[in-house]
Parts: sequence; C-alpha cells; structure tokens
Amino acid sequence: MIVNVFDNDLFSFTSLTSAVNKVPYVPRGLSQWLPWNAQGVNTISVVVEEREGVLSLIPTAPRGAPASQEKGAARKARSFLVPHYPREATILAAEVQGVRQFGSEDAMETVEQKRDEKLADMARSHQATWEYARAGAISGKLLDADGSTIYDWHAEFGVAQNTKTIALDTATTKVVNKLIEAKEASEDELGELIADGYVLVCGKSIFHDFVGHPTVEKAYERWQDGAALRDDNRRGFKIASDITVVSYNRGKVGSTKFIADDEAYLCPVAEGLYQTRYAPADTIEAANTVGLPLYSSAELMRHGKGIELHTESNHLSYVTRPRAIVKITKS
Repeated sequence: MIVNVFDNDLFSFTSLTSAVNKVPYVPRGLSQWLPWNAQGVNTISVVVEEREGVLSLIPTAPRGAPASQEKGAARKARSFLVPHYPREATILAAEVQGVRQFGSEDAMETVEQKRDEKLADMARSHQATWEYARAGAISGKLLDADGSTIYDWHAEFGVAQNTKTIALDTATTKVVNKLIEAKEASEDELGELIADGYVLVCGKSIFHDFVGHPTVEKAYERWQDGAALRDDNRRGFKIASDITVVSYNRGKVGSTKFIADDEAYLCPVAEGLYQTRYAPADTIEAANTVGLPLYSSAELMRHGKGIELHTESNHLSYVTRPRAIVKITKS
C-alpha cells in the first residue's frame, strides 16, 4: 500500500505554518537593541499617516482684543506595498530512502524530520531578511537581495537624511561632544516621542575608530583601572551617559553587509519610532486574515517523487521619523 503523507495533518497549511513559526529565532542586533513594534495587518499595503503638530509661542494681547488663532496640523498619508519574500525547497524520495537519522545508529530518516530540517534552514533565511529590512529602515534605503532599491525612505517621506561628520582621524577631536551634538539633532526630529537613551550602531571599521580614539581612551583610563580598554567592547559600551556604542560587524550575509564598514547610525531608543508590519500570505487560506511573520505550505510532486515546500514572509519595516536617525561618517 502506498502511503500518502498528505493524509497526515503534519503537512496541512495550518500545521506547517505553525511549525515554521516555532523554529527558534536567531538573535539579531537591530532586533535586540531597538524597540520594534511588530504587528500583522490584513492588507498587502500599509498606509503611513503623518500628522505634524504645530508648536508656537502665544503672544499677549490686550484684554477684549481678538486672540491669536491656532493653526491646524498638516496631515499626509503615504501608501507602501508590503514586499513579498517567497522561498521554495524540495524533499526528494532519495533524501530519506535508506538514510540514517543524524546522531542515530539504526533509526532511519523520516519525511517529517527532513521537512523540519529544511523549514529551519528556510526560516533562518527569512530571519536574516527581516534584519536586512530593518537595517534598511535605519540607513534609509530598503534594498533587494541584488542591491536594487525598493524604497528610498527619505525620498518617500520628502526629507533629507540627517548626517554628521566627525574627524575621527584627528587626535584632538572631542568625540563625546560631537556625539552629543548629533543627539541634539536627533532630539529636534523626535517630536512627541521620548528617547530612553541612544544606540550608536557602527560598521566594523568606524567602530574601531571610536574605540581607539585618544579622547575616548583617555575617558576610560581610570574607569575600573582601564578595564574597558582591555575588554572586547563589540557588544556595546557607554560613550556618554545615555549613548551606547555597538559593533554591527556580524550584520551580514555572505559578502552583503547590512551597514557599511565606515558608517554608523545614532538611533534613539524610542517607542513608536520603529515599525514592522506583516501582511497575509499569497494563499486562499490566508486572504484577508491578519498577517503572520512566516507561512509554509507543501505540495506533492508529480508521481509522488517528492514534496515541494514553500515558505513566505511579507513584511515591511520603516521608521516613522527618518530624520531622527543620524548618519555618522568620519573625516
């Protein structure tokens, strides 16, 4: 008797989607350091509404005279199509026929075990893509895998990128003061949002420029007998009372670096600034439902030669106030 694996509920759309979303999350820097508000939506596009309140000083007027008039807040709405990221893999009969389970002496590989193995690999690729998209929200450009631009966030919001150059090759540069100036520029753009500190996300080379700068080293000489100068500080160290410097050297896939080696981004830790939206899968079962981070489905190949696995993630990450992120370069 030929067994149809699709009689097993383990290969239903619901079970597969549940399985792929249970694969352990691989921690990523931007997802850890910054408070991303991730939600599902039941549409394939996201509308971002901008409402700028007007703050002004109220002039005095003689009693009985007309009062100055409050100006209405300007509103803008922008619609963005949520990018679709599909992935496929196959499980051939030859991959499980006569194959011993990993770590076992006599148990044979099963289709379900091979499925879980491939789903885990696919999930990790999706997770890396989530981080890549969040890096794009920070740097200002959401890029596709081939390097082409999907969204230039500053152009979409009609604003110029907030930038600051610091002379890190000059020994006398007061690095802390320059970062505080960058923080002040960010504060001017936050509006009603409150920053609970800042994270300076650094590419590999500029991180070492910050760590090795004479004024930074001098500041740490007497702190715990210079312990900070001896430690591996890539996980993060405080360069000011509320600015944590972190290395993003592991933010890459292959040769694709999520942030350039010679760039850094000063990011406020502010609730409401960082947004991620998940749209529904491109399937009948998921249509008009609230989107999940990951979906998975399976199909039997012709003549039962194997199984095709399909995963997809439909996500968009953006910053509600792009100029609140200050790009730091060196001179």
